[in-house]
Amino acid sequence: MNTTENTNNTSRRMPAIFVDHGSPMNAINNGLASQEWQKRSKTLPQPKAIIAISGHWATRGLWIRRSTTNPHINDMYGFPKALYEIPYAPAGSIEITDHVIDTIGADFIKPTTEWGIDHGVWSVLMHLYPKADIPVIIISVDMTDSPKKMFELGRRLRPLRDEGYLIFGSGNVVHNLREVEDIDNAYDWALTFDQAVTDAVIAKKYDQIVNYKDLPYANRGVPTADHFLPLPAILGASYDDETAEVWNHYGELGGITMTSFTFDGK
Repeated sequence: MNTTENTNNTSRRMPAIFVDHGSPMNAINNGLASQEWQKRSKTLPQPKAIIAISGHWATRGLWIRRSTTNPHINDMYGFPKALYEIPYAPAGSIEITDHVIDTIGADFIKPTTEWGIDHGVWSVLMHLYPKADIPVIIISVDMTDSPKKMFELGRRLRPLRDEGYLIFGSGNVVHNLREVEDIDNAYDWALTFDQAVTDAVIAKKYDQIVNYKDLPYANRGVPTADHFLPLPAILGASYDDETAEVWNHYGELGGITMTSFTFDGK
């Protein structure tokens, strides 16, 4: 785990980041993903709080955790004991959560004390912000509405970036566990869908992401929407003068890609 301190500068616009978290083992393996996360931890700014949209918190309606604490959730099964012993559990904040709700609109999102820090969030943040000293506010993905709602969520969150809050989405462009195999790369269909998504993001054709089902191999790349939905939210949180930085642009395990995007106009 990287222990280098992040850059402390909340006066600048904070990034909006979509991270493909991949296998839970990325948390403890010294692989390509975790190496890149640790590298980026050296230059990431220190925000007032991290607003995290998790593909592992799939709900009916849109929810935000409102609490001073964030229980560490091990929502994965059959992995080595070491993975279940990671103590990453940053605080929450009722004051910040209320401000986020006010910014989004109380008619758009509802508070709850359910959930916590799931592995889609902590497996990445433990490398990006290893001290766990920044409050994390968790938002769910709404499985009952279209990706357009998640894009609108991002639009409503966007002003918070200029107030010192980092917007973080954790999921996967391609997340098909039914076709996961113990291989180093991803299948051609997975890479084709991933590249179509990447091309659309770079070209700012966000309507193609909202309507991702029209892209080639979408039915295999996104068999269920939960892990994909944080992406339109992060795109919605970007500004018109920002172009996505693409990183960790590769696939693994047959049915997973790791492609991640950062918007950081500074």
